[in-house]
Amino acid sequence: MQKMLQQGHRILQKRLTIAAVLFFVSVTLLVVNDKIVHHDLYNFGLTFSETWAGPYWLNYALLYQAAIIPLTLYCEDPWLFLFSEVFVLTATQDILFFVLVGRFPTEVWWWTPLPGWTTEFQFALSAISLTCVGFARTYFLNKKRATSAS
Repeated sequence: MQKMLQQGHRILQKRLTIAAVLFFVSVTLLVVNDKIVHHDLYNFGLTFSETWAGPYWLNYALLYQAAIIPLTLYCEDPWLFLFSEVFVLTATQDILFFVLVGRFPTEVWWWTPLPGWTTEFQFALSAISLTCVGFARTYFLNKKRATSAS
């Protein structure tokens, strides 16, 4: 019985790993697409317009969420996954974008809802998010192990 449980856990871990890799590839492709629009096309003369920006942002958000939903199906603790998704992935998405562009903004990030937001704040948010999610994941895994051991 124990061997069957371990085998089932290994299969679940492989499926989750595949889902995570596919999710990372999906988000990377979305960020590359975002770079094409916000960097390359602007260099070719694209001008901002709400006419194309609204549908583009809606499509981007829907594709991003569509990439996330399959991971929730494989996650053992959906609340922890949701916490991870909100804080880690959204905090590091802009950083990945600017890594692909090859430079970070030196001025205030005017497109964020927070006044005075800068690259340094985004890096701090990402680092804090990664740390909090790491602690939360460790806490929940230890709690789960303690519950299953008793």
